[in-house]
Amino acid sequence: VANDLPVSLQVNAGAGEFVIDLRDVRTTDAHLSVGASSTTVILPRPTGDVPIELDGGASSVSIVIPSDVEARISVSGGLISTTSTNPRATKTGNVIETPGYGAATDRVTVSVIGGASAITVR
Repeated sequence: VANDLPVSLQVNAGAGEFVIDLRDVRTTDAHLSVGASSTTVILPRPTGDVPIELDGGASSVSIVIPSDVEARISVSGGLISTTSTNPRATKTGNVIETPGYGAATDRVTVSVIGGASAITVR
């Protein structure tokens, strides 16, 4: 994907192992749907508020927040465990957020809806 054009991304993936690296993609929004999978999503460097929806089945999802990105990850659904190993991110209930998210004009807002899923924020 060319990094100088804005992209509205839709990914439908089944079972498997996936790495979705959006770090250098000029993403305006994204909808990611994964099945029984192990998925890593590297968040984009946003311009404005970039919404990302992630729907997963029985999955293991790792969301990577680059050091220069402000982000909020909200998780809902079935049997979900949520952890964060990102030293900049704070977990409150089912929300993980970087400290500058609230004041940032360029930020990523991730909504995760999962089945039996393990979500890790790095």
